[in-house]
Amino acid sequence: MSKDKVHDKPWQDTSLSPDERAALLLAQMTLEEKVSMVRGHSIDFYHTAPIARLGIPALTMTDGPAGIIGGKGTALPAPIALAATWDLSAAEQYGELLGSEAEATGNNVFLGCCMDIARLPVDGRLFEALGEDPILTGQMVVRSIQGVQRHPVVATAKHYNVNVQEEHRLQGDARLDERTLQEIYTLPFAMAVQDGHVGAAMGAYNKVNGVYACENRHLLIDILKQQLGFTGWVMSDYGATHSTVEAANAGLDQEMATPEYFGDHLLRAIQMGRVSMATLDDKVQRILRTMFSQGLFDQPVQISSLPLQEHGRLAREIAGNTNTGTRAGAEIAQVYLGLPASTGEPPKRLVGWSKVELEPGETRQVNATVDPNSVSRPLSYWNVAVNGWEIASGEYQVYVGASS
Repeated sequence: MSKDKVHDKPWQDTSLSPDERAALLLAQMTLEEKVSMVRGHSIDFYHTAPIARLGIPALTMTDGPAGIIGGKGTALPAPIALAATWDLSAAEQYGELLGSEAEATGNNVFLGCCMDIARLPVDGRLFEALGEDPILTGQMVVRSIQGVQRHPVVATAKHYNVNVQEEHRLQGDARLDERTLQEIYTLPFAMAVQDGHVGAAMGAYNKVNGVYACENRHLLIDILKQQLGFTGWVMSDYGATHSTVEAANAGLDQEMATPEYFGDHLLRAIQMGRVSMATLDDKVQRILRTMFSQGLFDQPVQISSLPLQEHGRLAREIAGNTNTGTRAGAEIAQVYLGLPASTGEPPKRLVGWSKVELEPGETRQVNATVDPNSVSRPLSYWNVAVNGWEIASGEYQVYVGASS
């Protein structure tokens, strides 16, 4: 970048941090330009509008999670099958392939990974997520996010939060206590944020304890942005926004896909003082910061040919990880903990595992690390009395085997 161009547009200075660059650019934006950043495009379903005056590229999104959608791409194994491999390297390879194909097809936002905890066996989209265990889900998702975001592509953690059924998903209301919310449903998102550094999150269609997820302050601000320290932006699922003032003030940063509530209605709400300029600025800052952090300004995606044969081979390799019987194959050594009875936790909790390749009749020693200070909180429980995680004193039972 020439010195003249950097002087004219100082946010193009790559020596500055993403936060500094975002702040410089935000200061040059008009109110109307800021509002255009927090809504979908009225014509292009998966896009936001670019701002050519300031050199802000459009957010071009592609859905997932088992391969990119829209145009030619590689069909990947269902994420539930990926989870069944217990293979973190495969999860990273999965994300790497997704990020590569998103970039090659001109998309800079990938609408995955799907982190919905399996609770209903008849959930029509159960195959898109990673099963019923929050720690397995979280660890697999972290590696997939890292693979995606190795490219100039923003990964999206979805559907936040407690999205557990497809039937009546637009009207469903998940009623649960804080401990269940934290220990089961929020834990994978904590791992995606703090270990995976995911760039975006998508709010779910459903209500949680009577309030729609996309206007639920406790979910979006209290937990996601404050407790977990999420610095990216929260978009709505497509058509999951139900209000202007309530959603904007509760922490929703972007309405997708069409601007029903965050278009002219948001502009008027700001002009009337019902939504503050500081609130709008925070939303735009989050989007811009993530765009700078992921290279969307400096490495704009360009359409290129896909290595279909190579990617097809990788997809089949991921799908073929399991082998049983008298031939060489894989075994999963799993570690479970039983927490002290005083915690009221279930008898066993998955806390770690190690995958090993074995020849017929072969025995090998494996190691599985359980870090009590990790984001997955393997030794902790949610103490409602202190409204936080706590490690209980007492006796812990350790179980090791090939299954629970």
